[in-house]
Amino acid sequence: MKGILITIFFALAMGSLQAQTDINAPYWLNRNIPSFRVVAAADSSFFEESQLAKNKIIIFMLFNPECEHCQRQFSMLVKIPKLQKEAQVILASTETWEKISAFYYKYKLQKYPFIRLCKDYKYTFGAHFQPKTVPVIAIYNKQQQFHFIKQGEIKREELEAALKPL
Repeated sequence: MKGILITIFFALAMGSLQAQTDINAPYWLNRNIPSFRVVAAADSSFFEESQLAKNKIIIFMLFNPECEHCQRQFSMLVKIPKLQKEAQVILASTETWEKISAFYYKYKLQKYPFIRLCKDYKYTFGAHFQPKTVPVIAIYNKQQQFHFIKQGEIKREELEAALKPL
């Protein structure tokens, strides 16, 4: 009986590990930032990968504006000094404009020039990052190469550890 429980435990642990590092996911197969075209919430203009800041860490956060975990994740992100100075954060949601706009005004995103809130109307990021839950944090280094991904809420210490070598 004890041997069966140990076997089940290791099978579950390996399945969980595989879910976090899917080597067949598009972000692993092509480590460049995906080609995208989204609509910026601030002014309803199109925003594309060619407009990303150069020589900055790029962070994509896929989220639902009404999700408590996503809201906590956002609140934690804006408090990290390294991100304010060295990163561009793209918040991407597929939710309605009403929900995205409500998030924009609730959190006063106009105060954060390093953050772009966008509607991913083509589900480009969903296809690329293949989220099983939200929020999703994907980090690209200053050379715009894939570095890190986390599905689900991330602790500040874990995020800072992922950012440290960048």
